[in-house]
Amino acid sequence: MTAVFGELRRRGVLGALAAYAVAAAGALQLADIVVHNLELPGWTVRALIWLAAAGFIATGIVSWFYDLTRHGFVRTHSPVDRAPTPATPQKPTLATPQPPMLPRVLEAGAVLAGRYHLERELGKGGMGRVLVARDEKLGRRVAVKVVTAAHDPARVRRFEQEARTAGALEHPNVLAVYDLGEQDGVPFLVTELLEGHTLRTVIDGPRLPPSQVQGVALQLARGLAAAHARGIVHRDLKPENLFLTDDGRLKILDFGLARLSANDEEGPGLTVTGAIFGTPGYLSPEQARGEKAGPPSDVFAAGAVVYELLSGKRAFPGSSLIEAGHATLNTHPPPLPAAVPPGLAAVVTRSLQKDPARRFENGAALARALDALEPGAPVTLPARPRRRRSTSLMVAVAALAIAAAVASGLRVSRSPRREDRAGRTHPSVPVPPVPPSPPSIDFPQGPQDRNPFDRERFERQLKDQLKTAIPRAGTLGLIAGARALQKTNQGARAAGMLRRSRDPIARLELYLIERQSDRASADASLRQFAASVPPDDWPAPLLRAFLGKARDDEVTAAATDDDERCEANYYLGRLHAPTEPALARKELAIAVADECDQSEFAREELQALQRR
Repeated sequence: MTAVFGELRRRGVLGALAAYAVAAAGALQLADIVVHNLELPGWTVRALIWLAAAGFIATGIVSWFYDLTRHGFVRTHSPVDRAPTPATPQKPTLATPQPPMLPRVLEAGAVLAGRYHLERELGKGGMGRVLVARDEKLGRRVAVKVVTAAHDPARVRRFEQEARTAGALEHPNVLAVYDLGEQDGVPFLVTELLEGHTLRTVIDGPRLPPSQVQGVALQLARGLAAAHARGIVHRDLKPENLFLTDDGRLKILDFGLARLSANDEEGPGLTVTGAIFGTPGYLSPEQARGEKAGPPSDVFAAGAVVYELLSGKRAFPGSSLIEAGHATLNTHPPPLPAAVPPGLAAVVTRSLQKDPARRFENGAALARALDALEPGAPVTLPARPRRRRSTSLMVAVAALAIAAAVASGLRVSRSPRREDRAGRTHPSVPVPPVPPSPPSIDFPQGPQDRNPFDRERFERQLKDQLKTAIPRAGTLGLIAGARALQKTNQGARAAGMLRRSRDPIARLELYLIERQSDRASADASLRQFAASVPPDDWPAPLLRAFLGKARDDEVTAAATDDDERCEANYYLGRLHAPTEPALARKELAIAVADECDQSEFAREELQALQRR
């Protein structure tokens, strides 16, 4: 069984099935919404489910025989395999030599140099692969970087240059290099193992306060000061080459383009006169002109990174080297946000001067300027997202998504229409009277209908209903995922997932999780969020009830349709469950009987209450 599972994973079958399942589940959920709103025949959803199942099987078969891992998703042909066109006959050309495959000895489970036991791959880059290993000699975990194209002398020289440059620096803000070696013709570099984020991830996430950005900038300046003191210019500072650990320490990475400013002859073959080195948007004006880069060039790049941390936007945008180089040479970045302290803004502005003589001369001068400001705050980051999830977890999530879509489709196809449900009675549950239903979409009734069919009105009503139905489905999927995490004792991850949503219903679910550990903090967070919700919009009455500012009858009276009333019953039941279980059971039973979007959740909560 393990061998079969491993082969499925190697061929990319499990990944393809997981991707297909998630996409199919979303499509089925959308189909459920459309079919429900248009009141199409129930067999419509069943037919779509059978099509999705057939596609799932076809995806597995195709991915098995195609072997996605080996060939990729698009099969390409080399020039030698492509026949010349009749109009322009061409001589056959030799196929471009491909780099040799990485020796198996450098895969996970192997041991390098008799001491580094490779555990797993951490990531890939243009230069090589990075693996997590354990140093059996010193009993510590390390990172091992290997060159992916050991046959390319230029890459090997650059790799060795990075090792020598970083190894010559010993500073808390520079990645520590432990060892450099070679095995089976493949060079490898051993460094400290970092846990945290690159600054690119930090920039793409929630904005850091200016006081914390100042602390990051000071660490960056101190790391550059150490490099410049040894005559080393990085030349390629950018968010991807700067790493922020979970405890707030900044590390400068990738000295592959570094050079000794005092000796231009270092590193033969790595520097070409007039060549442009660096990354668009972060290279200095002198680098954009192909001139020599010095310490002020690194100061310019550091200023561009700090500007982006403070504003969330690049100082010199451009998708290509030409566009970004033109912006660097001819434009000035917009002013920083007003929340940035003037002293810090002045340091950034000086760092981004076009003339190198007007910038800080090196990292040490930049560090002194930042030190002179008011002390910054320590950096605190959210929990580091897991970059890779186990294949079995992906398959399980995909299976749950398909099951939810199938169950939803069957519920729509088998359950009576809402008009029929409104007239049903439930002897064991006192159901409150249902007010008149809101106007529904008008369909022509036949020859006896005096009014002609108004297509424009029909389309307008359909758009209005879908405008509310589709966001509701997305929120329900988010809540379902959070509940699944809670069942596996991952409440913190569930709370983090819900916290990123601005939907009021998702915030109610977040409150129910947080109040289990800290009721006062949960109340304060919900109170702050409720202030941003218009008081007349749904579910503002529910939010007020959770904060003790509205009665149950006021909440149910504020609901305008069956879905909102069912939602009110469900969340009122959740609200009263810890203190008034009898009232909670009553509210949850009503939600179960109404067969709304929350009915399945209500049934689970009701069963849990009855087991107490």
